[in-house]
Amino acid sequence: MPGRELAHGVAPALPYVEGNPHETRPALAPAGKRLQMIKNFNDHAANERTFLAWVRTAVAIVGFGIIVERMDMFGGPAATGSTATGLVLVVVGIGMFAIAAYRFLALRRQISDDFEHPSPSIRADVLLAGVLTALAVAVGVFALHMATGG
Repeated sequence: MPGRELAHGVAPALPYVEGNPHETRPALAPAGKRLQMIKNFNDHAANERTFLAWVRTAVAIVGFGIIVERMDMFGGPAATGSTATGLVLVVVGIGMFAIAAYRFLALRRQISDDFEHPSPSIRADVLLAGVLTALAVAVGVFALHMATGG
């Protein structure tokens, strides 16, 4: 349609002429044809969202570890506690990323297969949740320590 082009010369999504009038087609799909969807797209998208959530958590833990080390939060002349705690947090964050990446790739292979697979083990999920719980407890103890003037 002339006059309906966007800034880059791509027409907006238009309704299909045939079929359901409420259905739209992407602007770059040839008229009257559907684009091929990725097989098991919803499962792949859910797997990727879960992976990215674990990556965000791992990045936050690494960042918190760097802050603990840089801010010298435990103070005093022997600030090795701050350095050790920061290093542990960085290592835990990197470990979480590695476990999440392994889980993502393994599930991606299973989703792409045409075969039925047994339910995946939840060991990695329980391990990651346990690490987060331990870190939450550590942050709570640290906050109490700071609140009491320690």
